[in-house]
Amino acid sequence: MTLYFIGIGLNDEKDISIKGLELVKKADFVYLENYTSKLNCNLSYLEQLYGKKIIFADRNLVENEAEKTILKDAKAKEVAFLVVGDVFSATTHMDLYLRAKKMGIKSIAVVDTNCDPEGIDFVIPGNDDAIRSIRLMASKMADAVIEGKEAVAIKERVKADIEAADLESAGAVPKLAKQSEGIPAQA
Repeated sequence: MTLYFIGIGLNDEKDISIKGLELVKKADFVYLENYTSKLNCNLSYLEQLYGKKIIFADRNLVENEAEKTILKDAKAKEVAFLVVGDVFSATTHMDLYLRAKKMGIKSIAVVDTNCDPEGIDFVIPGNDDAIRSIRLMASKMADAVIEGKEAVAIKERVKADIEAADLESAGAVPKLAKQSEGIPAQA
């Protein structure tokens, strides 16, 4: 059937992309590679969000036992191989992909745009950091707009203060004040 390589983000259970989550939910088996990077949340949070039992895949399982576990399962079923961060950041992940390809197992990867997906049967862009990047850029743009508006307001107040000071030094302020009170200005 299919082996899905899915990057699940760098922090917690909420970092997975929607595309990645959809693939996990349809998988028959879900393996979490847990030796190249550590997730900052409890496994039960992932299982609750995904609605799936997760099998820990340590280095030995991925490097030496994959033909008896991950790849055997992927030969007949849908298997999700979850990785914290970039799915091809470790050579063992690429090796797992190459062994799957050699066994005729279709491989699909949900990858960041900075990943090299060469050779993957199907690539699904699924930046784990896209939402955070958009939020960061939007907040920086909003901050710049607010700063710009504040700068314009300060500039207008300074200009008004200078004009008022010029009018006062020219003797126009008392005349203007008296005119606004309805008293005729003196010549």
